[in-house]
Amino acid sequence: MSTDSTPTPGLRILPLGTGSAFANTAFNRNCNYLVRIGNGNSMIEPSLLVDCSDHLPMSLQLGDLTMRDIQIIANTHFHFDHAGGLQRAALTSKYMLSGHRPRVLYTDEQISKYYHTAALDSSVPDKFLTHGELKRLIGTKGAMTLEEFGKELKLDEYNTDNDFVVQLRENKGTYTGNRYFDYQKVNGADQSVKLGESAYRLRYINAHLQHGDIDPNYMMSIEHGEGDALSRIIFTGDIQTITPELKELAVDPRTKLVIHDAFTGGAKNAVHTSLEDIVDPVNGFPGHILPKIRLTHIDDHLSRALGAGYSSVNIPVKGSGQSMGNGFPEYTRRVLAIVETYKLTVLRPLVELTLNNKMQEVMPPAPGVV
Repeated sequence: MSTDSTPTPGLRILPLGTGSAFANTAFNRNCNYLVRIGNGNSMIEPSLLVDCSDHLPMSLQLGDLTMRDIQIIANTHFHFDHAGGLQRAALTSKYMLSGHRPRVLYTDEQISKYYHTAALDSSVPDKFLTHGELKRLIGTKGAMTLEEFGKELKLDEYNTDNDFVVQLRENKGTYTGNRYFDYQKVNGADQSVKLGESAYRLRYINAHLQHGDIDPNYMMSIEHGEGDALSRIIFTGDIQTITPELKELAVDPRTKLVIHDAFTGGAKNAVHTSLEDIVDPVNGFPGHILPKIRLTHIDDHLSRALGAGYSSVNIPVKGSGQSMGNGFPEYTRRVLAIVETYKLTVLRPLVELTLNNKMQEVMPPAPGVV
């Protein structure tokens, strides 16, 4: 806890994975970020996991961590590569870690549309639905109450007196009766929640329908301070366009880092921001903002090329005499050229970012790979 005589502690951000949705190599795993508050090796507040993908168990194992190292979970949206690990996290915590109970954060929109039966239901832990399955289930019915949603799923256990539903629907804020997780409601007025007793807070930023048709969808900001003294870092989650709000936040000198998803897998993607979008001086970010950007959500080819130390000049492109196993598609060479030309920084898994209490990197990386 900070006092007037004790400086605000810094942040440590460990990317447990920085891979795209379909990343499929041992070292390139879906995006999960472990945020810890403290100085040196002393962590003084509950740790925060931003997104909980189905790759989380392997990512934790590679980092010599377990679910016990996670106290709070926040989800940007409910695609499998961001929320597909919730069920396993719940069951692992209960049955393998003597009832360890992470606290799951939720907003009104998340609980009304997804959290109950879709991912974390206490009565049917084996019931996990993907976003696509939910769409097919709901069809053209539009908004549904939790009761209607439960009836559509034909859950015998579901009723209007379900304690889990009643507690959350009535906005009591914190619920501890679930068998696996505790829950904490995000403040509705400013969409934020304090991270322990420190000066840090997590804020949800509306990005609905900015990733295909996924809704709700959020960017997230970790921040402390007020007014001119405010400092923040931003996780974009998954977005397809650089909105005016995001650009305004990125340009704001109080924003120190933007951990930004980027599509690196070939032709321009309809649901992710491309590197070309990011460096576009008109529709993307101004050039002086690019040093703040940390790229994530990269495909397997780029991950492998970076790990092998290739540049756009010496990367072996498929068809150049190298075997298919050693070669790379042309678009990977093009992506490397953009990274090099604009001196962009690509996050790598399990390489920790250390920030001081002004949210500034203690040892800023050279452009290229963190």
